[in-house]
Amino acid sequence: MSVSTQSLNPPTMKLGVCYYPEHWLENLRAKDAHLMAEACLSQVRIGQFAWSRIEPEPSQFNWASLDQSIELTLSDFYITTYAR
Repeated sequence: MSVSTQSLNPPTMKLGVCYYPEHWLENLRAKDAHLMAEACLSQVRIGQFAWSRIEPEPSQFNWASLDQSIELTLSDFYITTYAR
């Protein structure tokens, strides 16, 4: 029995990083995104500890920083804003 190499589609491994843009200067975010792409990272998890900045007061939301981070970084995101 022979196996054609065309039928073999090995899964690709995706590498990612946890990134906390709220802890860095805004002017570093574009460089950080470039470095992530240069390192062949394809996923980024952001916002894990940013909820207090996203909702500084009850029912008052500020998505600007998170939106900027998403625009600058990679295509696959895991946004987890569960910690305050």
